Amino acid sequence: MINETLSKKIHNMAISCGYDNCGIIPIDEMNMELFEERLEARMKNVPGSDRFYGWMKSFSKIKETFPWAESVVVCISDLTKYRYPETLRGRYAKAYMLSTHTVHGSPVHNDALRFEKFFEDEDIKFIGGEEASPGYHFPLRHAAAQMGMGIIRKNNFFYTENSSFVSLEGYVIDQKCRMVHKATVKPCPEKCTLCRDACMTKSLSDAYTMDPSKCISNLNTFAGGKLPEEITEEMLGEWICGCDACQDICPFNRHDWNEGKEFYGLTDIEELLAPANLIAADDEILIEKIVPKTDRHIRPSRVNILRESAERMLRVADKNIKK
Repeated sequence: MINETLSKKIHNMAISCGYDNCGIIPIDEMNMELFEERLEARMKNVPGSDRFYGWMKSFSKIKETFPWAESVVVCISDLTKYRYPETLRGRYAKAYMLSTHTVHGSPVHNDALRFEKFFEDEDIKFIGGEEASPGYHFPLRHAAAQMGMGIIRKNNFFYTENSSFVSLEGYVIDQKCRMVHKATVKPCPEKCTLCRDACMTKSLSDAYTMDPSKCISNLNTFAGGKLPEEITEEMLGEWICGCDACQDICPFNRHDWNEGKEFYGLTDIEELLAPANLIAADDEILIEKIVPKTDRHIRPSRVNILRESAERMLRVADKNIKK
């Protein structure tokens, strides 16, 4: 039986902790058959991608992994409420630099911890958030879409009515709850290919699919800057950490990044993020100030990826000037 009182209480607490929306859905209502179908189609359409996506098959086994689990909770933070420095645009992915995981001790991070303390106070067993990344336990974007908080567009990103520049925080809980919304987000125009056209490495080769081995966000983070034979430096443009190309070009993402609140501590490191300064900085400085801002995408032991990406970016910029 759905605990409607607790469902409302969880939702209201999420909003009071600064989240912009919150959805909850019982695990048996998540339509994981649809997720499995789309996952299999993606692996079939992109030969070799099973080594990247294969582990996601475990998402359909939440109850086997956590026998006590009953529902999942997804909280949404709208990143468009923050300003994003012009010097970082086209070089650093916004979702990394604006992540609450990168600002420990800030009011926004403390609010996230307060939400988890609420679970403890209510004697709700959970996993996710600070405890363990829920991205390894269930598909956040699929879950958020099933909760009616938005849709997944052709570029594979989850969109609310405002944009795809959102942060999703998820939890598996041991209570049967439901807080499902009604999505009013317009679908992608059938003939639109803007996101695919903007992907210089052709990682986004078709709608709702993607080749991780060619994705710039993977190449300049997890892949350690190693480029496949068919990918040239020029294809990565000026991206140093991550890539927003397929999101920035999307008509549903029109936004003035000069507006909004200042994100905690971002202007303090803006000068250090300049390519030349990044290259010249000591490991200790980068590990302390910049690596945490990559939102777990670059480990301290691989800090040199930042310098190599900055050096590549300067080479590409120089070539473009000489053309």
